[in-house]
Amino acid sequence: MRTLLQVNGAPTDALTAAAIREIYQLRQADREWLVQAGRMLNLLLKDDYDRLRVILSQVHI
Repeated sequence: MRTLLQVNGAPTDALTAAAIREIYQLRQADREWLVQAGRMLNLLLKDDYDRLRVILSQVHI
């Protein structure tokens, strides 16, 4: 996730949300994994609450 969030010139917020959705589905709706992914995203974006909110709002699970 860290690498994806640092890519320039791409819609990284939407890509991050899409990656979380897809991996969640591949893991057969593993809720524990989803919570861990959200916590990791929170740590990575601890100084950018607005961006965190945007990404989480796009996850739609």
